[in-house]
Amino acid sequence: MRFLTLNAARKTHYLLFPCIFIIMVLLVMSIAPLTAYAAAPAVSSAVNYRGNPWGAAGAVVTINGSGFTGATEVKFGSVAAAEFTVDSDTKITATAPAGSGTVHVTVTTAEGTSAESDAGLFTYLGSEELVSLWNTGGGMWNPPFHYGTTAYTTASRIAGSITFGYFLADYNATVTFNGNPGTLSDPLYGLARGFCSLSGLQHGANTVNVVVSAPGGTPNKTYVVTVYYPPNWFTPNGGNIDTSTLITIDTTGMPGSPYQCWYTITPGDTGTDPSATTDRYLYDGAGFNISTPGTYTVSAAVFNGTSWSNPLEATFIVTGDGGEEPGEGEEEPGEEPGEEPGEEPGEEPGEKPGEGEETPAPEDNLPTTAGAIPLLGLSGAAALAAGYALLRRKRR
Repeated sequence: MRFLTLNAARKTHYLLFPCIFIIMVLLVMSIAPLTAYAAAPAVSSAVNYRGNPWGAAGAVVTINGSGFTGATEVKFGSVAAAEFTVDSDTKITATAPAGSGTVHVTVTTAEGTSAESDAGLFTYLGSEELVSLWNTGGGMWNPPFHYGTTAYTTASRIAGSITFGYFLADYNATVTFNGNPGTLSDPLYGLARGFCSLSGLQHGANTVNVVVSAPGGTPNKTYVVTVYYPPNWFTPNGGNIDTSTLITIDTTGMPGSPYQCWYTITPGDTGTDPSATTDRYLYDGAGFNISTPGTYTVSAAVFNGTSWSNPLEATFIVTGDGGEEPGEGEEEPGEEPGEEPGEEPGEEPGEKPGEGEETPAPEDNLPTTAGAIPLLGLSGAAALAAGYALLRRKRR
């Protein structure tokens, strides 16, 4: 009996260690997710209201990443942001403190501080730079202004005027558009905001110089904007043409539907505005020609479904097809009637080509190899006969 009891105890002892091991593994597996959840934060981007990693002091910056719950500090370089809000575990909204150059944005929680990386870089714009520039009629630029790019293109739609909107990196800077000062409005996204309207634009490409003057003696910075006012021009742009000349209308800067370009062709020296007549044509981009000689005025305008642009006009003087040279098709003077071109003087009419020439003998016309053909046949037969005789001797 005692032996049976000791044996059972030994078996229980052997089973105890595997059970303890399994319990410890289960405990580690249950704790592991908690340890991963409490990892240090990580920053994946720091961007302005347009999703770009640059701005000015005071700008609202969105910081994206992970592990932001319980964040206690946000820094732009070595400077802490005075205001920030933890929107979620993956997003923080902060106000950029004073700074310059390109800095790393970091987030600190109880688990540590996020590592510095290129993904978390933010660039401060200089006081002479624009944060953004746009055409209020449609046409938003979102370029990296601080990288030195200064040339942009837009369209004025169908009016001979345009209104620009802009954000400034410095509240104390001023902006002019071809010498016309912009007017500051209410701040937005923590940035100074202003507008400026220009009128009197001409059809075609208009150049607008946008100059930012910064305080403190910082050199001015100029941005050049090309504003198209379609229809821009005709090609050719009026003048003398013929009935085969193709006339095209440049519509660079014209938006898509419902915007359309229409034109009229009017006899006389005075054009007719397409908006004032039903006798007009929709321009399809392929060009057109005027098939009847005369003097015409071509007028083109853009229609947006409600209103028309100012018309663009050009006068064309159309002549007949200029492809035929003057006098082409007439007989040259001094040529005898009925005389064949190229006929030598004194040549007897009616003489046939080759007449009077010596006729070669028939044998002279034979190919040079004609006599060799029979000889080649005889030689081949003799060779075959000799070979056959030799073969019979070897068999014997």
